[in-house]
Amino acid sequence: MKKAKLVLLVMALVPVLVAYGGGSKDAPAAKAADKTYTIVVGESGSELTANAQGEIAFKNYVEKASNGKIQVELYFNAQLGGDRELLESTQIGQVTMMATGLTQHTNFVPELTAMDSPFLYETEQQVYNLFEDKEFSAMINKLYANKGYHFVGMYFQGFRTLTSNRQIRSVADMRNMNIRVIQAPTPIAVWKALGTNPTPLAFPEVYTALQQGLVEAQENPFELIYSQKFYEQQKYIIDTNHQIQPILMVMNLDFYKGLSDDARKIVDDGFKECFKAIRNYIDTNMAMFIKTMKDAGCTFIELTPQARAEFKDRTADVRADLAKQYPDFSKVLEGALGRIKK
Repeated sequence: MKKAKLVLLVMALVPVLVAYGGGSKDAPAAKAADKTYTIVVGESGSELTANAQGEIAFKNYVEKASNGKIQVELYFNAQLGGDRELLESTQIGQVTMMATGLTQHTNFVPELTAMDSPFLYETEQQVYNLFEDKEFSAMINKLYANKGYHFVGMYFQGFRTLTSNRQIRSVADMRNMNIRVIQAPTPIAVWKALGTNPTPLAFPEVYTALQQGLVEAQENPFELIYSQKFYEQQKYIIDTNHQIQPILMVMNLDFYKGLSDDARKIVDDGFKECFKAIRNYIDTNMAMFIKTMKDAGCTFIELTPQARAEFKDRTADVRADLAKQYPDFSKVLEGALGRIKK
């Protein structure tokens, strides 16, 4: 990111205090209602993603409810950097807010890595119930605050799914396959355990890497396979459902704390509108995502129970290692999973 752009963004994030009397040192302080704010939202994906639809809904609500005193600037397609850069920028206040998948967040809040364990979840409903578990949510809020973030919330984008130019029906079919993964320890460990050659690449580079044959496979939920058009470069979509894809949204903690009470109420309500729009977008369009990929020539492969069991067995050490590495978080997670699976 260029230095000039960073300076402009930092300036944009500072609440502008509209004071009386031309800014004289003797002028009374402006009322909280006179403050104006600019919220800069960075997004690595395109305007076609569920994230984007939620962020647009957030912008529309907040600007209207505040009568324009809170302005929201949206930057899509990694204009302000990839996911890792955006998380760094949000942490230090150069960007106000961003959202991305769980694995990227684990680079900044390592304890969350335990939630990224492979083959830990069985159904979508279990994931939704996990997000609503009070004890689990309280721990996440605390972890983020310790790192300089206000945790906005999360939604379930779907299970991560394998796409490939090989026909995959067993672990053996993936031997030495070059697969793009997120640059984080867990996905690398998962795909090494499954016998592939994991290649970490930034999200904006994935399509070109598939197109040029640098990698022959990648893994993402349906919504991203569709929105980023990865299906154009892949022959098969395999329902590995190996990890969940929660999208976690965060805001710079100091910015959030610096909001007036009225502004914070508007922003909090805007978050609700954001997640409502995201859920509606995914629920409404999932059938269209799948149809589009099938029409483009992709073959969907459903793994047999035996094959799925083999995938899970091969990654058992990854799950065990994560539980040992993050015992406190794993204990809370295990308790939450126990409650939601009853």
